[in-house]
Amino acid sequence: MASDYNKALKEPQQVKALFDDLAPRYEFTDHVFSLGLDAWWRRRTAKALAPQAAGPLFDGATGSGQLALSLAKRYRERRVVGLDFSSGMLAQAQRRIAAAGAGGRIGLIEGDLTGLPLAGGVFGAATVAFGVRNVADRRACLAEFFRVLQPGGRLLVLEFDLPTLPVIGLLYRWYFGHVMPWIARRLRSFEAYRYLFQSVRAFPPPETFCRMLESAGFVRVHSRAMTLGTVRLYQGEKPAAPSGQAS
Repeated sequence: MASDYNKALKEPQQVKALFDDLAPRYEFTDHVFSLGLDAWWRRRTAKALAPQAAGPLFDGATGSGQLALSLAKRYRERRVVGLDFSSGMLAQAQRRIAAAGAGGRIGLIEGDLTGLPLAGGVFGAATVAFGVRNVADRRACLAEFFRVLQPGGRLLVLEFDLPTLPVIGLLYRWYFGHVMPWIARRLRSFEAYRYLFQSVRAFPPPETFCRMLESAGFVRVHSRAMTLGTVRLYQGEKPAAPSGQAS
């Protein structure tokens, strides 16, 4: 059942079409909208993952492959699998990964986060950056991440957040409401901006999303704000297998 917090979201095929259209200019638009912080946020996520369980790493909603590449660079002994439902974004990811010479260590597949075309209990850890926000059935999405992780596997979710400090919140709303629309029109990305604004506002507050992670089976769930509360990094773990039980 879809969450009450997703009422502003488009239908899945509309979201897919939006990202297919945006794909050629996605990284530049992302970089401009985030004031250049997007790459740093992804590197911080890769560093924080620190996988404990063995096995490959999974990056859901991999987009143009930025986080998948950060994972491959930091954890050189691991294979990385990136998944996205936009063929246009995957084409961009393929080019970026090939240019980095990482094609032998990063595999890309097309698929939906609510029904992953992957076997269960395979991955040592998983990430998803700015992707869960685009999923209407977030409970199914989190259940799928839980399913494909090995016992002891860690999930990190990076998402935009609404700052709680009054002054920061005021500046944030001003930037979203005045600066970003001006930029978006000049980048021919106004529809993407409008969707971003709506989907950020529609995402559950941190305490609610943490409860959703716990309901999916994750333990040691917590989150921390980054960049004055404009983004948040969530973490949860799949419970370790009982002693003596194979994973």
